[in-house]
Amino acid sequence: EGCRVNKKIQNIIKQNFKMLLLTMPGERVMDPAFGCGIKHALFEQFSSSTYSKIKQTIKSQTAKYIPPIDIISIDFDTSKSDRNQLGITIKYKVTAIGLTDFLDLVVG
Repeated sequence: EGCRVNKKIQNIIKQNFKMLLLTMPGERVMDPAFGCGIKHALFEQFSSSTYSKIKQTIKSQTAKYIPPIDIISIDFDTSKSDRNQLGITIKYKVTAIGLTDFLDLVVG
């Protein structure tokens, strides 16, 4: 039973994290600052400064809205950038429940 509860919590955390990443700032009427707005990056030239800006946005939004998540790493799949897609893998942990997981996203 405890294993099922942990899996459910893991799925809820992952879904909330994904929602934060994919939401555009201004989309949530009651909290217009919520969201990373990653899709905006698709209209920029992919460069190290673009990736750095995306990383910083993800880290600051996560710290503000989902503070139990500690981001371990954020990696970009640059092979998709020529097709106006952005591949992101984020490895994170939630120390309070002993969880380490990752989230793979392709934004496009």
